[in-house]
Amino acid sequence: MQHRLASRGEDDAVQRGMEEFFGNEKGPNSAESSSARREMTFGRFCQNWPKISSSLKTTLAPALVWLEIKSHIKGSVGALNLGNEHRSKSNRFLSRDEYLSLPRKQSRINQRLRNEVYELYLKYEKLKARKYYDEMDIVHNLANRIPPRVELLATARRLFPVDAVFVDEVQDFTQSELFLVAKLCTDPNSLMLAGDTAQSIAVGVGFRFTDVRQIFFDSFGGITPELLQLTHNYRSHSGILQLAASVVELLYHFFGNSLDRLPPDFGLFPGPKPVLMRVSSMSDLVLMLDGSKRETSRIEFGAHQVVIVRNEEAKASLPEEFGVDKDWVMTVGSKRWFRNRKDLNSMMFCC
Repeated sequence: MQHRLASRGEDDAVQRGMEEFFGNEKGPNSAESSSARREMTFGRFCQNWPKISSSLKTTLAPALVWLEIKSHIKGSVGALNLGNEHRSKSNRFLSRDEYLSLPRKQSRINQRLRNEVYELYLKYEKLKARKYYDEMDIVHNLANRIPPRVELLATARRLFPVDAVFVDEVQDFTQSELFLVAKLCTDPNSLMLAGDTAQSIAVGVGFRFTDVRQIFFDSFGGITPELLQLTHNYRSHSGILQLAASVVELLYHFFGNSLDRLPPDFGLFPGPKPVLMRVSSMSDLVLMLDGSKRETSRIEFGAHQVVIVRNEEAKASLPEEFGVDKDWVMTVGSKRWFRNRKDLNSMMFCC
């Protein structure tokens, strides 16, 4: 370990690179460094959408444009251009022609809409350069550190050996992120990826396991990975799994190219049916929840029950009379916080 640390020397490329990424760029009329920049999340993208789309008068949804930018124009393996010596390190995105030539299974919109998306991408980059960075900018910064020659890459792996890499929720990774993860491994048997395309909640990521196969093939000299499908679910009962399977079947029917077709999960035991309640007013709901304070109530929010709402806005709009601690009110996007908790008995969904 001491030898590895000494090999890095005082000129730490990682530290130097991050300082360069976050601290060297300055605005044209400001002394404020880019260290004050904020991450461009999908929420901020929507807030800036009127500025991005105003001159084009587009009818495209911001979620679709965000997906095309994050997953294809900036987040695909081709966008990294690692094997192209004629492209600069700052030119890690697909050109218009490269984007238009993507196969339909990768980008599922037609040529006219792709041209429109690319114009919006250029507007987005111009706006972002002032005070924002996005997740793919960080990925590109890391990609710039991959040695261009095979012998240098081998040396780097000897200095920082990685025995094995395990990645869960892989469906929320872009192609370029997975490509960088694959570069950490020298042995394909030391890389394990787990995920389910039907459980993707990351906005802007168009993931398919066929893409992983291609990344694996390119990174490890033509080796095709083994795909192991786990169908026995030990966490949820059969009623929940059957309902989930019916929803996924609708996704297969209407968005067949957006996710991999996998066999349905099977439960090992039956369970209680959900209780559906139609509440006509907030006061009726509050009255129902007030009953949870009595010992005779069937609803008791706390360590074993939670409330699920659509988004953060819905969570913030719940009145104080609702009577539930906000710590037990979660959004659909944060469901993984309690996915692995075995002490949850029930959840209430508020639509």
